[in-house]
Amino acid sequence: MNGKLNVQSKFKIEYFLPLVFGFVLLLIFAFFDQTGEYNNEFSEILTGTLLICSGVTGFFLYKNDLLNTKTLICLIAVCGFAFRLGYAIKIGYWQNQHDVESLNSSGHLSYIYYIFNNFKLPDSNEWQFSHPPLHHILSAVVVWVGSVFGFIIERSFENIQLLTVFYSSVSMLLGIKICSELGIKGKVLVLCSLILAFFPGMFILAGSINNDILMITFVLVAMLYLVRWYKSPSVKFALFCGLFTGLAMMT
Repeated sequence: MNGKLNVQSKFKIEYFLPLVFGFVLLLIFAFFDQTGEYNNEFSEILTGTLLICSGVTGFFLYKNDLLNTKTLICLIAVCGFAFRLGYAIKIGYWQNQHDVESLNSSGHLSYIYYIFNNFKLPDSNEWQFSHPPLHHILSAVVVWVGSVFGFIIERSFENIQLLTVFYSSVSMLLGIKICSELGIKGKVLVLCSLILAFFPGMFILAGSINNDILMITFVLVAMLYLVRWYKSPSVKFALFCGLFTGLAMMT
């Protein structure tokens, strides 16, 4: 390598990494203890394993002169995913949030539970009930799937964090992709990837069951297609930009 990163013009980690992240989250959903107690020790082991595997892989690629911008950013993204997942597992769904509250309030948790229980939107627009419902409907589906598997309600609420971990991880990839589309390359792209992967606020949103992170994800998709439309105007890019802007507004 002679100390230089090989710049890849085609940057397509978004095509496979979300599938990997989703598969890991599905495994966690399937094999966690039914009681819903997200074990801190498990969190540390899982996060540590992903980080060690990424480090060993990176070292192997470097020693064999196979490390380039794309593979390095893939490893950074896996580490970012590991920290998001570890954080979400380590904290409860009610922690570090001001707008979730209890089932007897008008917070996001009550919003989700109301949809799960009644198969309709709340009758009032009090406090968090005023938010558009897309995230809350998807979260209610997760709670319903948990009930089908026989999970206690606390476990099902915790599983909503698997959605937000996925959204936060996809947002990281989208941010990297936008940087790449804007012509950022090489070491500067790696630096941007490090910031996007390890920005603390995205860890907190990964563990939060409110609608913020899904809205951010849709906004980033809309921004990506806006950049593509600006570079090469087409009806397809304009439609995608409008679609994901609308989904962001529904969230």
